[in-house]
Amino acid sequence: MAISIRCKKCWKDYKLGTTNCKTCGPITQEHRAYKVTLKLPNGKWKSKQVDRLDFAKRIEAKYKTQIIEQDVFQKQAAPSVESVWTQYLKWAKANKGTWKDDLQRWQKHLAPKFSKLEMDRITPIAIQGLRFADFEGPV
Repeated sequence: MAISIRCKKCWKDYKLGTTNCKTCGPITQEHRAYKVTLKLPNGKWKSKQVDRLDFAKRIEAKYKTQIIEQDVFQKQAAPSVESVWTQYLKWAKANKGTWKDDLQRWQKHLAPKFSKLEMDRITPIAIQGLRFADFEGPV
């Protein structure tokens, strides 16, 4: 896991503390970004780019925490509501005669507010809020 400086002009990465890009010259604040890169336990790489070093350090700490939770506690990221819905719909088509009603309810009421959320982000208040027209979405 590492934080590096990225030149926004040529998109080359350098070690923290570097002030000059080999291609572009001095890396000014407006041409500097910070890139957090880490290798996941499954061998894949994950990276995130931000404009401030303090954000990069917070992201790095969060990534480290997630890796420890997955390793020590076997905690896995919650699936998205949309992926669970997709699995349910396959089951419903095979086992329910009224699956089209479920599909209509999903498309009209649930998908606009919940599809991109992870399952563990759905709260009872968010569900209750579906009953009210002025409800903006889950919190």
